[in-house]
Amino acid sequence: MGKKKQLWENFFYLCVAFITQDTLQLEGFRSAKRKKINAQYGDMRSEMGLEMVHMWRQLGDSKRLFVPEMVGPFLEVTLVPLDSLRRDVIPIFFDMIECYHYHYTNFDIVEREVIDKLDVHVSRGKGDKGYVGMIYEILLKKCNNTELPRALHQSGVRFVNSVKYLLEHLLNFREVRESDHHSEAKMLCIVNLLNFYEELNRQEMYLRYIWKLYSSHLLQKNYVQAAFTLEMYASKLKFESDMVLDKFEDLPREKERERKARLFRIIIRHFEEDKCPVFENCFPFYKLLADYYERIFEYKELASILEKQATGYTKILTVPRHPLDFFFIGFFGLGFPQFLQNRRFIYCGRQFERVGGVNARFQEQFPAATLLPYTSAPDNEVKLSPHQHLQIYKVTPIVEEREEFVDRDVPSIILQFYDSNDVKAFFYDKRFSKGGGKAKDDDFGNQWLQKTTFFTVEPLPGKL
Repeated sequence: MGKKKQLWENFFYLCVAFITQDTLQLEGFRSAKRKKINAQYGDMRSEMGLEMVHMWRQLGDSKRLFVPEMVGPFLEVTLVPLDSLRRDVIPIFFDMIECYHYHYTNFDIVEREVIDKLDVHVSRGKGDKGYVGMIYEILLKKCNNTELPRALHQSGVRFVNSVKYLLEHLLNFREVRESDHHSEAKMLCIVNLLNFYEELNRQEMYLRYIWKLYSSHLLQKNYVQAAFTLEMYASKLKFESDMVLDKFEDLPREKERERKARLFRIIIRHFEEDKCPVFENCFPFYKLLADYYERIFEYKELASILEKQATGYTKILTVPRHPLDFFFIGFFGLGFPQFLQNRRFIYCGRQFERVGGVNARFQEQFPAATLLPYTSAPDNEVKLSPHQHLQIYKVTPIVEEREEFVDRDVPSIILQFYDSNDVKAFFYDKRFSKGGGKAKDDDFGNQWLQKTTFFTVEPLPGKL
């Protein structure tokens, strides 16, 4: 296509610039001014959008030559809050998918570019819930066309579902990010997004959200959780690699093995500086670093690491540490952000934090929420109400015997650490009378005990 391709690109860029220019964004005008402009000129964005789509259709088989360059600009057009424009332009993305699939048997490039650009645009304040529903509806209908090859249908539906999931969580994150509160909700949103990018094997985006989560933990002085988060990044690196990595956030340009060692040292520091230091978690990193420094003859660093390791063993036996407390937290009702509605979590409290402190902290984050005065599971009336209901109570970790301790005489001070660390199961006991109602403290003959057990996806404390 040569020079003609450049001419076509210039035309499309001109259309995008015209449609997205600030002076045509009528939604920002007062109602009277908006009506006057519409009456005199109509909405010129729609007219230009139709012209852009018409010219796109003239490209025929050459559409693939404009991928991925035009994915971002066309996405920006669809994010303009004008339904008619969105309905006209969104089908272009199916054209890109279909064209690429027929030529290359996949559309990975289109998928990567759409996901990358959506993250950028939504993070900058573009997009809304209506956009999520519309792009999902239009593209899903296209992908469900019975005349499509099975492979394109399946990969297309998967892609559309991924886009819907991403948009919903990006909008959730943007909603809570703009609030001075909701620190825990922000971190949950970040975890949802980094898990999404890990599943798609989008390393760059995955690492970016790991750093967002890490920074959020540091702001809250959650040093143990910050260390676990940074471990997720370090696990992607290799001590055997001399590949040079570019500067990333606060990390300088350096070899991959050097960055891994740097991250290990930071992780150790965070585990040690927490109000309730977890020296036990440092030992795997001490050992890996010692092995690395010995192999590259960095004896000065090796000696430093071994000294810290020895000190850590001493501190386990001498430094008093308070066990962690854990709490059940339920977000019931449809008044919460969508990603929290009727969700239940086990929350690791801060040092010496009691139920009253947790109640106060979450009610500060959700001032419209009502605290449920009972610990039994809420009924559908509560779950489906348009309001916010918080349910918070303390739970007890279930301690399981560790394999390395079986049939061994282990000092109690070492065992005590695992009473509230690296745990995945918790229980809550509720006493009640055989006849129903609350049990009396001195009526042991008529008391029953209801035990509820909870299991978490990952051990606590962890990255959340």
